[in-house]
Amino acid sequence: MDLPVRVVVVLIGVTGLLPSAVESHELPYLVMHYGASVLVICSGFAPTTSGTLGFVLFALFTTLYPALLNPFTTVGEAATAVLLSNRLLWRFTTFTMILFMLPVLRFAPSEVADSGTFGAYVSMLFGWTLGAILGLTASGFESRVHQEIRRRETTVREAERTLFETRRRFAIDAHDTVSHGLAAQAAIIKMLGARTPPSPSGDEQLAELALVNAQTQFQLRRLLARLTGKVREQQSPVPFDREFRTALESLLTATEAGGFHFKISVASLPAWAPADVLEGTLYALQELITNVVKHSNSREGCTLRVNSTRHAGMTWLTIRSINVVEADLDMRETPRTLSMRVAQMGGTCNVSTESPGRLQVEVGIPLTA
Repeated sequence: MDLPVRVVVVLIGVTGLLPSAVESHELPYLVMHYGASVLVICSGFAPTTSGTLGFVLFALFTTLYPALLNPFTTVGEAATAVLLSNRLLWRFTTFTMILFMLPVLRFAPSEVADSGTFGAYVSMLFGWTLGAILGLTASGFESRVHQEIRRRETTVREAERTLFETRRRFAIDAHDTVSHGLAAQAAIIKMLGARTPPSPSGDEQLAELALVNAQTQFQLRRLLARLTGKVREQQSPVPFDREFRTALESLLTATEAGGFHFKISVASLPAWAPADVLEGTLYALQELITNVVKHSNSREGCTLRVNSTRHAGMTWLTIRSINVVEADLDMRETPRTLSMRVAQMGGTCNVSTESPGRLQVEVGIPLTA
């Protein structure tokens, strides 16, 4: 309600600037009269300062022009109305007492009726009453507005809480349903991998299916985290060493269902790295191991080496896979999906031949500056 009250106060101040409101054409009077109108306008924005200055000038004007209508009375009335509308009760009470004490202090009680000050006193009381009604009305509307705002804020918070709980329950139910199905699928894969005698033609497909199962469970956990609001910020630090080794162990366990036994070499890894870097690295690791399972000509002799080095002020993670391939396989062609994913992270992907019939794929990923 600040704006409507200020508009009313400004209109009252502008009225005092009209030529018809002037009672004298003396320069000191004109300066004080128009100064009072300016203070009335300012009282809508700084009521305490304007009112205090108005009371001081009220006494000065009464001393210089006791027979004329004191324009600074309106300054005090406007200031008290604005203070009441802002519910500054102590200031409102203080200003009201000062406003009604000034005429009494200027004249003795016996002189009030004789000097005609009684009529001005009644006029001031009338103006103060109108200002108080205006202030109380504005304060009441302000209170109703804030009450409605608080009610709507409470309604919105309750709706957000209900939506969050519904989303969380749905996420947990979906996770449990899909996770149970994947767990049963993983058990079947392990049972097929342990069959006797093994079937060489289906082992690669079984290992690939196990990798897909492991990766689906990983993505399902991330989806659950997003739906329940527990997802990490992309640049927030995460324990890279621990989570990378855990994911690697899970992927290698999945490949064992197809009879693939990797020779693993994991050297020093950074303890911490951004969450988005960890996620991209795990996707690259999954893709690299899947390519080995798809294109390896033998389930034996597969090697995976992981290391981190410092180069040009940057920590680089190097993942190198080595496996036996067909002699006619194009050794120069890099895995398209893997190279695209690594390139998005600012890394590199190179294919080379370690020895005849043994393919080496090396992935370099920048981790931290």
